[in-house]
Amino acid sequence: MSKKINIVLHAHIPYVLETEVEYWLHEVVLHSYLPFLNMLESHQNKNICISVNLSPILLVQLSSQSFKDNFAKYLDIRKKVLSINLDDNKKNAIIKKDLQKVLELEKFYKNWDSDIIKIFQHYSQIGKLNILTSSVTHAFLPSLISFPHVLDLQIKLGKQISELFFTDIKGFWSPECAVFPELSIHLSKHGLKYTFADPSSSSTHSDYSHHNINYICRDHLCTAKIWDAFVGYPGNVVYREFHKDLKDESKEIQTLLGKNRIPLSGVSIYAITDKKTLIKNLYEHDKIQKQLRLDTEDFIKTLDKIYQTKDSVSIFFDMELFGHWWKEGVDFLDVLIKQLQNTNIQITDEFSDKSLPLQEPLISTWGTNYNAESWINPKTNKIWSKLIPSLYELEILLKHNQIISKDKIYYTLLAQASDWTFLITKDVFKEYSEKMIIQSLKKSNQNDLPKKEVSNILYQII
Repeated sequence: MSKKINIVLHAHIPYVLETEVEYWLHEVVLHSYLPFLNMLESHQNKNICISVNLSPILLVQLSSQSFKDNFAKYLDIRKKVLSINLDDNKKNAIIKKDLQKVLELEKFYKNWDSDIIKIFQHYSQIGKLNILTSSVTHAFLPSLISFPHVLDLQIKLGKQISELFFTDIKGFWSPECAVFPELSIHLSKHGLKYTFADPSSSSTHSDYSHHNINYICRDHLCTAKIWDAFVGYPGNVVYREFHKDLKDESKEIQTLLGKNRIPLSGVSIYAITDKKTLIKNLYEHDKIQKQLRLDTEDFIKTLDKIYQTKDSVSIFFDMELFGHWWKEGVDFLDVLIKQLQNTNIQITDEFSDKSLPLQEPLISTWGTNYNAESWINPKTNKIWSKLIPSLYELEILLKHNQIISKDKIYYTLLAQASDWTFLITKDVFKEYSEKMIIQSLKKSNQNDLPKKEVSNILYQII
């Protein structure tokens, strides 16, 4: 009997166009999205379907001419960085291979008219990708339980934006994998059929249904094999060290990056080697394929053990893990797809037609301790004290069908992005994240703002 594995990837970057961190978007497109799509090209004749949530705010950015222009410049800078000679032949050999990879991805991208959404559309149309939607600006939805009209607007606008590019969207990715009982009613209202949850949302730790919405729970064991910082495959000593950047190897590279206001090259020439030491070995491409085979074989053995008690397994990850954080991640997926062709395990997207037991979801996330503390905590209290009055005001206006300026809706929605409160919690880009929220809230109360920065599809459909 055929066994199923549901691979769900969540692709998302907060709205960073025309900001000092726009390189976040460029990095993940070059490191994760393009390599993933390029990898799919070799598997388009296989019977597979991977589910991908392209967050609506990511689609807003990828569809803009500003992104396309700036990404072309970013590619040129990356090629220049990788063309600089280092004072070591072995190091030069590593970056030469990296340059070849960038040139290959650039050619692939240009073959699709430099339109990455068009590539996603193609693989969706031929059934290799199942595209999901999400809340429009990646809001932490449990924070909106007391603001049902704002919550509904987040879901409504998110689906509208996704449907500008993709058809027949039935699945919803709740940001931060956050679920709660009220979510089901809002999803059903907008014609959605299923969403995804951590097993902590279920008293039985299995998939379930609530108000005609199927809740698909991830498998913790399989997730840990890939995601866990201590036992996961990305920590293997032969894989690339993420935290040691190429800019440290060359003053010329530092100068080039500095002129273009890019803090890091996004390239590493070292292997992880040993997590306990700062001294790292040079990366060796020749060791990678063997390790990828070992890791995919181990993963399939893990699946086989799970299939002794059930015939379907679901795993969810941030798409940026594959290729960006874990440099070999897309190669892992490539080898896994090949290995699964020799088994009775099928990569599929069977979610909405499953008949599942009825159960009300418990409030749950995939964050620390599976609750809201990664977003709502003493570190973020100051920000929530500013966010909540803006949510209350928008809620009242929506509830009473008042005329609301586009700016108020647009910037209030942007301020809700869960990314900023998460980064504040983790003390990463803390001041910048606070600034992004405060600036958005300030703009939400202004009229006649310059429209260059909001010439995007979200602003247009509000």
